[in-house]
Amino acid sequence: MTFQDYVAETEENVREALREYQRRDLDEPEKIFDELWTDDAVTGNGSGSYTFNAYKAQSNVSDLIFDGEFLRDLKEIGIDPGALLKEGPEAVDVTARCLALGRVDIDRLCESERERRDEARRTCARRPRAAAVRDRSEAR
Repeated sequence: MTFQDYVAETEENVREALREYQRRDLDEPEKIFDELWTDDAVTGNGSGSYTFNAYKAQSNVSDLIFDGEFLRDLKEIGIDPGALLKEGPEAVDVTARCLALGRVDIDRLCESERERRDEARRTCARRPRAAAVRDRSEAR
């Protein structure tokens, strides 16, 4: 996976995770970021593994270790790529997911989730009325 693949996958993982949040929590993206940071389904940082499979993690990071964007991000936060590699593929995989989370626009995704829920509520609110009208017309 390239670093951009990590960013895209992490964004999708965040989307899925936000579906589980309460409506009021969607108004606190900073709090959500902190929770997602340790969510194993998003970054794997809670347990230290996203894949729970060293072979899969190694497959994920095989292209990543040569990805200039990833290496720049590591350098920006003061992580030595060689030292990270010595920690193993799962550590590299989790680190990439944590860095990718920093690139995800959580504010935008929270807003999108609020809109999705509002639309679902409007759809549900309209549905019973339509069914009631249909039921009355069938009764005639």
